[in-house]
Amino acid sequence: MSRQPCHSRRRGSSGRASLEFLVTGIVLFVPLLWGAIVLLEIQKASMATDAAARQAVRVFTQSTSLDSAGRRVQLAVASTLGDFGVSSPHQIDVECQPRSACLLPESWAVVTVSTDVPLVGIPALPVSIPSAVPVDGTAAAQVSSYRGIP
Repeated sequence: MSRQPCHSRRRGSSGRASLEFLVTGIVLFVPLLWGAIVLLEIQKASMATDAAARQAVRVFTQSTSLDSAGRRVQLAVASTLGDFGVSSPHQIDVECQPRSACLLPESWAVVTVSTDVPLVGIPALPVSIPSAVPVDGTAAAQVSSYRGIP
């Protein structure tokens, strides 16, 4: 007895599964890749601002005058952010505690470095998504009693 192959009345998929897999993979992969890139940029900027604030407060507390401290802080922050590849504009805020005794021994300095991380855009996304994420880093240090002594 010979058997006949069973033919279904419905049409077979005839290789469309691979096309469906590729389309679904691309639709899922592109947003995932975009999200990973955005998170990496935010993390890079976060690490950069933290490092810049640490370097700036260190340079500030080692300075002997407010004029030189301001210039040195600007250079330290620009250099550190440049090392991390952060090129967006930044803001530096230096606070002293107590306010009247900025570089006196035993006073404290707090430096905050802020920047905005521009997001990589995808044209298909709605405009309601923000175009930048604010990131900041803060560091504090006490002015040494032995600062300026050779």
